[in-house]
Amino acid sequence: MIKSPQLNKEVFLMNYYTKKLLTLTEWFRKKFDILKTYQNSIYQAFTILPYSNGITEAINNHIKVIKRIAYGYRRFSYFRLRILIIQHHSQWQKKNVKKVVNG
Repeated sequence: MIKSPQLNKEVFLMNYYTKKLLTLTEWFRKKFDILKTYQNSIYQAFTILPYSNGITEAINNHIKVIKRIAYGYRRFSYFRLRILIIQHHSQWQKKNVKKVVNG
């Protein structure tokens, strides 16, 4: 019987962690139980589903940079407006670059 390499890795990791479970503190055991409970979902998230939070992380990074630069805004509405203007401008640049490249 031929087993898939991925299944062998999963079995190996589960056996390894089960053996090491006795040497772990109670705090780590609880965390391991959580991982075991959701292991199928975690596996699917890394292997099957094509989703990524890269766009969200990029927007958060832009906001953090603006926040550092714009320290001292008196009103949140101005800060929010600055974020929206910069975000819209970066999206506008991306669209125009695609138009120039594609002709």
